Amino acid sequence: MPDPVVVLDRVSKTYGKGAAQTRAVVDVSMTVDRGEWIAVMGPSGHGKSTLLQIIGGLDRPSSGHVSIDGAELGTLASAQLAALRARKIGFVFQFFNLMPHLTARENVELALWLGHAKKDGDRAMALLEQFGLADKADHRPDMLSGGQQQRVAIARALANDPDVLLMDEPTGNLDSASEQDLLALLARLHEAGKTLLMVTHSATVAKRAQRVLQVKDGRLNGSAR
Repeated sequence: MPDPVVVLDRVSKTYGKGAAQTRAVVDVSMTVDRGEWIAVMGPSGHGKSTLLQIIGGLDRPSSGHVSIDGAELGTLASAQLAALRARKIGFVFQFFNLMPHLTARENVELALWLGHAKKDGDRAMALLEQFGLADKADHRPDMLSGGQQQRVAIARALANDPDVLLMDEPTGNLDSASEQDLLALLARLHEAGKTLLMVTHSATVAKRAQRVLQVKDGRLNGSAR
């Protein structure tokens, strides 16, 4: 039986007013079932990242409804929304977004703290070891390669065992070898039951997903269910 974890119902996002108005997302409805791996593709500037930010509660839609694991985001106060994001959603960005003055372990521990978990060095180290980074735990981001930084970013995103991993161009700043390593890691996470929703420009990367959705002019094409 399908188990919806992300549900969008006629979601739109408009910026500006009058002649300066931009419709970034237009009447999007979609469902992501628990355990799915979905890729979202489309030209630059056509609403992919905005759609991901709305799903993750980083941006609020102008109209429509977004639910994560049964909780409608539009009904939540800011503090409630932040708490839900910390528990239910892991974010991975193209430019890693690691705290530059913190070590790899401290970056993961920070996510635990934001999720209101105790500062758990054992949990952080276990994640870093899982991703082959135990020997880099005390390294700051500027001491790591791009591929290593992205693996730290994924470890951080998984710190609170979220239901959904949202990724915006996760391979965009990686060389070919690092990209293949990251895709193998994502495949293992998917096999372990994680729900993955990934924005990408790469057809090679998108092929790894179970389902590919196309976004153009803010509208969603493909099997959105």
